[in-house]
Amino acid sequence: MKNSLVILITIIVIALMGFTAFASNGESSGGDDNPVTHDLNDDNGRDSATSDDGITPDINDDNSGTSYAVLLNDYRQLLALNRDNAELRLGLMKKIVDLKKVNGDDSISAFIDGKEVEFDVPPVIKSNRTLIPVRAVTTALGAQVDWNPSKPNIINITKSVIDDAGSEVLKLIIIDLDTKKVTINGVATELDVPPMMIGNRTMVPVRFIAESFNMNINWDKYVGGIVIDR
Repeated sequence: MKNSLVILITIIVIALMGFTAFASNGESSGGDDNPVTHDLNDDNGRDSATSDDGITPDINDDNSGTSYAVLLNDYRQLLALNRDNAELRLGLMKKIVDLKKVNGDDSISAFIDGKEVEFDVPPVIKSNRTLIPVRAVTTALGAQVDWNPSKPNIINITKSVIDDAGSEVLKLIIIDLDTKKVTINGVATELDVPPMMIGNRTMVPVRFIAESFNMNINWDKYVGGIVIDR
């Protein structure tokens, strides 16, 4: 009877040890099936978490510059991969704007065809119009910008667009920084706010450039930034 009791106790102990090992292994193993959530625990000692929308990693109040840069890059890459998904694209654009604000960046964000435009000089608002660096916006729009060395005050911007008849045409915008005059394919055009130089960069009204190339432009309240689409 005594031997049977010892054997029974031994079996129970072994079973409990096996269950504990299985549970421990189950908690520590297993990959993250959500490709969006970046693990912040790799190098900064803070746990990562995913919000109810399955997109937003947890950003602690003491968010470091390293984790901010990594998260921002992750969101930008996800945005590039999901540019054809309108709903997800808007959500990711908002995440980028919100993340930048959390990190103290309150500059105006702009997105063209679902891609964030990166500026070396931030956009400014003059007379209720947003001005952005001409080279940054034209490059993002797929246009070409040129300066004539003999006439450095003249900016030429060219881009092929599809007109209302469905034909491809070349548009040429010429901006004279001295006279503030602008022409589109030789036709004079008035600007609400003239181009100006800020931080050695030529700033132009973003709405004028976008609409000249048949793009739709809006200030999206949900995103909290400028959204430009074809």
